[in-house]
Amino acid sequence: MFGTDEKALRSTLREMVQRSHNECNANKIEAAKTMQEWISWDARFADYDPEKLVRRVQECGGSGAFLDLEDSNLKKGGQPRPLSDPRWR
Repeated sequence: MFGTDEKALRSTLREMVQRSHNECNANKIEAAKTMQEWISWDARFADYDPEKLVRRVQECGGSGAFLDLEDSNLKKGGQPRPLSDPRWR
């Protein structure tokens, strides 16, 4: 959970989701704000845009999709991948 590999980062994000939902009484908006704060404090996520990362984590959790932490759109100043527009899915 405290490593820097993708598996450890995903594990950390899962734990953040659970804790933030519990602390915010399942209010998704407040939980997202709380997660964004925690992500901004965690040096392992320094390259990521907290807002984009939380939004993607919520999308993946709601749809069962795989969270790809190599997605350049999740990084600060990153650009979306070609054909990543939801209209193309």
